[in-house]
Amino acid sequence: MAKLKEFLKNLIPTKQDAYSLTVSLAIVIIFLAGYKLLGNRFVEDLWLINFVLLAILLSVIMIIAGFAVLKALFFVAAELSLLIFLAQSYCAIPSRLDAGNQALKSLLAIGLLYIAVSFCRSLYKGLKKHYKSIKNERWSKEKTTAVSAFLIFTGLFIWQIYLVVNPIILNLCVYK
Repeated sequence: MAKLKEFLKNLIPTKQDAYSLTVSLAIVIIFLAGYKLLGNRFVEDLWLINFVLLAILLSVIMIIAGFAVLKALFFVAAELSLLIFLAQSYCAIPSRLDAGNQALKSLLAIGLLYIAVSFCRSLYKGLKKHYKSIKNERWSKEKTTAVSAFLIFTGLFIWQIYLVVNPIILNLCVYK
């Protein structure tokens, strides 16, 4: 009995090793049981299981990236809404002067630049917060793939925001 305890202590020196060993054994047992119960069909079904797991993983990464982008957008939403409201209210006035049009263009340029900088700063803080969870891990294929997928989804969400806001800004009276 003492030799068994010593063997287990040498085999599993830390709790992290115990967790890794347990997960590895569970995976092996699931594969062996699946192959025993389903035979060759298990190998075919394994591709489907892998695709489902990949879809779930990408969905989680996409949701986290979407939350980070939306949090940054909500941070600047009041400024953006106020700027668009001001511009649309100005465009509703029937008699506009050229000086007023130029002033609105300048105000929009400075305001949108300010909003873009605030959005990028808020987004950077959010991305930095999410990166802290994997910062201490060494760079591997998995980490590179996860970070790349996160940045791709972040870029896609920013592009979607641009596609929504751009027509609103370009449809203002000063740009027609």
